[in-house]
Amino acid sequence: MIISTGKLLLGYGNVEAARGDMDKSFDLHQRCLLHHKSTLGNNHRRTGDGCVKVSDHHVRLLQYYTT
Repeated sequence: MIISTGKLLLGYGNVEAARGDMDKSFDLHQRCLLHHKSTLGNNHRRTGDGCVKVSDHHVRLLQYYTT
């Protein structure tokens, strides 16, 4: 079984969010999204997973336009 770097970044970002370190979580989720975009493209479901996580952070920060 091969686990992609992006999937690990997504999971690690979720762990940091659960621990309350939202800044680190946001950074990891952004890295995940960039990795998935560059390796899988914009139309892959894992890229969409990263988009959802990053947009959740933007909503938390009240950055609705960016979301």
